[in-house]
Amino acid sequence: MIRGLLQSIRRLLESRFVISPRHPGDPALVELFSVGRTAGAGVEVTERTAVSWTAIASGIRLAAETIAMLPIDVVRRLEPRGRQPLPDHPVAKVLAFPNPEMSSFEFRELMQTNIELWGNAYAQIILNGAGQPGELWPLNPDRVTVTRDSQGKLFYRVALPADPLGYAAESATLPARDVLHIRGWSRYGILGDRMTQTFREAIGLGLVTELFGALFFGQGLNAGGLLEHPGTLTEEAQARLIKQKENQAAGITRAHRVMILEEGMKWQQTTVEPEKAQFLGLRTFQLGEASRMLRMPPHVLYELSRATFSNIEHQGIELVTYSWLPRTSRWETRLGMQLLSDKAFPTVQIKFNMAGLLRGDAAAQSAAFTAGRQGGWLSPNDIREMMDLNPRTGGDVYADQPAGAPAQPPKLAATDATGGANADTTQAA
Repeated sequence: MIRGLLQSIRRLLESRFVISPRHPGDPALVELFSVGRTAGAGVEVTERTAVSWTAIASGIRLAAETIAMLPIDVVRRLEPRGRQPLPDHPVAKVLAFPNPEMSSFEFRELMQTNIELWGNAYAQIILNGAGQPGELWPLNPDRVTVTRDSQGKLFYRVALPADPLGYAAESATLPARDVLHIRGWSRYGILGDRMTQTFREAIGLGLVTELFGALFFGQGLNAGGLLEHPGTLTEEAQARLIKQKENQAAGITRAHRVMILEEGMKWQQTTVEPEKAQFLGLRTFQLGEASRMLRMPPHVLYELSRATFSNIEHQGIELVTYSWLPRTSRWETRLGMQLLSDKAFPTVQIKFNMAGLLRGDAAAQSAAFTAGRQGGWLSPNDIREMMDLNPRTGGDVYADQPAGAPAQPPKLAATDATGGANADTTQAA
């Protein structure tokens, strides 16, 4: 009995039976009725408000557009090594044309945006007449609830809008096999963590600094303060004084007007000026916070105070290694698990082509290609392909020679049954 109780608690902590903390319905209604989202800085932190901070919006857009623009291929692993592209594979076709209303770029851009903000991206898988994936339709994350049935199997309940206000009166239930679910960083495994919940305070501080700056300029660059009067003012006099102050000094269009104080009144400043509060330094620091949340180096968010000519290229490579590779790996594994059949999965893979992102400057790129060509692990056509150029006749020749030996005429690669060059069967000259 005790062991069963402990297992139940363990499953509960793993969120195996926890319903997704999302409210079905229109996003506007979610924002209206949501509670507990106020940060310590005093601002609401939601998916809608978070992207009003330019640092978050810029990073999410960069991630979404990068994942969307990368070439994605379905390939077959060859023995003992190598890959064969499969452009006619059903999964390759559905990735190139997800549905009649969206391009591949638009589909992946939207899905990656949902991953960054909501921690989860969902798309309904529509099978064709042959039982193969034929269409992918994205689902709004705020309308999807993830739970389990009595046998412990995952299923997805999708809320359907039933009126003009977007209130969801009905829902459709989809089994896990019919939903492409790509998760972001997760502490539980079933659901990815939402950025606005995990980093609420950091995002709230970024939002409030933007709001403070806007209000400061909107109030005519005037710090807050008190008007001190030696006597007692009636309510009518107070109202007239407030109106007079607003007309004379409030607002950016009145920033340079003179405020006239009558009857011995004095102005006492009560708030700290932005310079004394290190406002600009705080905004720069918040860009670093955004970089840590998004797992991106600061220079891609246009924070270049510490960037130099010599380290930008290395930071770009680090961006690929520590930011884009983890994101593409999430896509590759989930696409393979849910779109490929069990029979094809061991040998057929879905891969992003990252070669274009790893290119350096012209001199470094030329040196790398020359080393690969002379070292025998790149052919002219391999290089031309990485440069987005068409292959040339006789370009599938590899220079294979011992280190330090004089150059030997290379031997042409053997051809396969289709007449194409097969690099795997090339022998040393």
